[in-house]
Amino acid sequence: MNVSNKEKKVLYWEIIGILFVTILGALSHFIFEWSGQWKPIGGFFPVNESVWEHLKLPFWPLMIFLLIEYNFIKEDSNNLLIGKAIAALISIATILIVYYVE
Repeated sequence: MNVSNKEKKVLYWEIIGILFVTILGALSHFIFEWSGQWKPIGGFFPVNESVWEHLKLPFWPLMIFLLIEYNFIKEDSNNLLIGKAIAALISIATILIVYYVE
């Protein structure tokens, strides 16, 4: 199987995205505290341990990375926005399932 340069570029960005979302998502637990509990930050990062607040952990890092990634691979990727929307929904659904099935 021959992989094109476009496919390699998209794969590279997706691997970087997984790392970015994982690291920023993990750090998101602490950003509100680190900001001195600045209320505007609370709209984007968790302020407590509720399920609602945990849904922010994957969502905002995904959206931030989408804004960065879109500028670099919009011409090389088909259905980038749909793929990211599905990723956000799966992430949110996974958190809800894990929380309520537990």
